[in-house]
Amino acid sequence: DYEQALSLYPDNAKAHYSLGRLYEDLQEFKKAQTQYRLAVEGGLNYAYNELARLYIQDKKYSQAVPLLLKGLDEAQKDDHEFQYALFKNLGWARFKQERYYEAEANLRDAIFHSKSFEPTPAAPHCLLAQVLEKNKGIDSSLSEWHLCIGYADPRNPYEDAWLNMGNQHIDDIEQSGQQE
Repeated sequence: DYEQALSLYPDNAKAHYSLGRLYEDLQEFKKAQTQYRLAVEGGLNYAYNELARLYIQDKKYSQAVPLLLKGLDEAQKDDHEFQYALFKNLGWARFKQERYYEAEANLRDAIFHSKSFEPTPAAPHCLLAQVLEKNKGIDSSLSEWHLCIGYADPRNPYEDAWLNMGNQHIDDIEQSGQQE
């Protein structure tokens, strides 16, 4: 249906975006990227985040960051959900680029924008725990690991991996505290 709609209205950014979501659900990520790119070209703000997220998953951080920054420029001030997603992914990209101070600031912004969400998202806490651990040492990450574990959903593959990582890191921190 989306392809038929696009054959009639090839510049329909929302149809490109929706088709991108469908391709992503089908795990056809290259096709999803193409559709999100067309949605970005058509001026659909939400596509910035989705395309950038796929670039991050492909380890193309330098391509993701400008999209996320452009998305933040375009975001409505009261659209906390969109700003949350952009800041979370910007923090993720900066973490992977080993730009820890920027990653920490972006992830704290994501947490700020997620204050009214139910359920509370785990991702910014899980990512922030990793950032703090890399930048400031394992002990500084303990409270964020606890939040990560508390909010994580094991049905989400990233959060399931972070649950395991968080439990291991908390055990390491607690064991190192007992040895002192």
